[in-house]
Amino acid sequence: MDNRTWNAARILVIALAFLGTGTACTHDDARQAEAGVKRPATSDCPPPYILNGVWSLDEYGPVLEITPTDCGRKVVGAEIDSLILEAIEKFGSNPRLTSNLFGSMNQLECHVKLFPDKPTWNLEPDRPYVGLENTETAECNPSVAIPDQPYH
Repeated sequence: MDNRTWNAARILVIALAFLGTGTACTHDDARQAEAGVKRPATSDCPPPYILNGVWSLDEYGPVLEITPTDCGRKVVGAEIDSLILEAIEKFGSNPRLTSNLFGSMNQLECHVKLFPDKPTWNLEPDRPYVGLENTETAECNPSVAIPDQPYH
C-alpha cells in the first residue's frame, strides 16, 4: 500500500472516530475499522499513551499540555494513530481542541516524532493548520498559515 493510500485510510478512521455516532470510540473500534488496512510495524507497547492533559492559557491562547506515558513516547507507525484517537477521546469534547483538530493532531504527531523525550507536549489549537510536513519543519510550532493539499 502506498503512503498516500495509507494516509487516506488513517484520516478516514480518525474522522469516523471523531464524528462517531455519539459514543466514544475505543481502541478496539479503531482496530476493527482498520481491519482491511495493512498496518506498519509497531513497538508492541500497549495503550494508554496519555497519562494526563491540562488546559491553560498563555500569551498565544489555549494550550493543552499532554503528559505521555512511557509507551506514548515510543509509539511508531499505526500506534501514532491510536495515540491521536486517545487524545480525541480524552480531550475532543473541548471546543478549544476541535476548533483546529487537524492542526492540533499534527502538532501531537510532530512531538511524538521529533521530541519524544520532552516531559510534556504542548498542543496549541490557535496555531494555524499547515500540514504535518510544515508542522515538523516548524518544530511543532507553526506560526504562518501555509496549508498543504490534501490534508496531511
